[in-house]
Amino acid sequence: MQDNSQTDATIWIAGGNGFVGHEIAYKLKALNQRVVLLSRSKSLHTDFNIAQTDYSVEDLDTKFNAGDIVINLIGILNERGFQGKGFNKAHVETTRSLCQAATNTGAKRYLQMSALHASARGPSYYLASKAQAEKIVEESGLDFTIFRPSVIFGALDSFTNRFAQLIKLSPFVFPLACPRSRFQPIHVGDVAECFVQSISNPETINQGYDLCGPDVFTLHEIVQLIAKTMGKRRKIIPLGNGLSKLQARALQFAPGKPFTMDNYKSLQIDSICTHKSELPFDLTNTRLTDAIKEYLG
Repeated sequence: MQDNSQTDATIWIAGGNGFVGHEIAYKLKALNQRVVLLSRSKSLHTDFNIAQTDYSVEDLDTKFNAGDIVINLIGILNERGFQGKGFNKAHVETTRSLCQAATNTGAKRYLQMSALHASARGPSYYLASKAQAEKIVEESGLDFTIFRPSVIFGALDSFTNRFAQLIKLSPFVFPLACPRSRFQPIHVGDVAECFVQSISNPETINQGYDLCGPDVFTLHEIVQLIAKTMGKRRKIIPLGNGLSKLQARALQFAPGKPFTMDNYKSLQIDSICTHKSELPFDLTNTRLTDAIKEYLG
């Protein structure tokens, strides 16, 4: 199905310094592909070249070449302000620049990380801006593939590990907002495989894929699983709608913005795959209950 032999193309990964980006980059390196990570900051990496960029079309035009492959993984869960400008800059404007530069230079393929149930009418700036970015990709004229995962887990994730840290800091009780929100977590290795395999699979051109793991959990069940795996006894107190909003309004002003109103609004839509479809990828379908023992146990 896929031909993963080495090519002369450069694979550019925007957001390659992140959790998913590293997984994709190392899988591509194992296939002897030429990988460059794009970054706003000037930094070094032991295994990959890093190209500093401001993500302007003018700068990207000097980097991309005909036949190259562009992967856009850039995404934020929170912004500095509260009006959606941060989400627009990260998700919409950066996508527009990457697509334009890829078009200008004759890039061969363009792969986009979106979000499950992204919608222009979504309740949060996060979901709405992800949908705006999808539209830019779809109208670009590029040979694109869009991926919409549920929450992604793995040893370096910012989801299970954040809850693990919060559980450590909570001595006896753990008040949990939006406890009935549902997720279908997918392992980072499976997400990375979808990106890598799609590069050389023509069946995936101009397609979008919802990505979910094999099991559905409520947020309450996930936090219980994390605490049990860590061997921490905590009384998890499910918060109702009003208290969940109150917690979001308070924590969005805390350092690091651990929980915001935009997060709260995103959680009003279950992050599960509502339509079962066969994916054209070979995946392990790693279960959260199995993998979490390896890095939190």
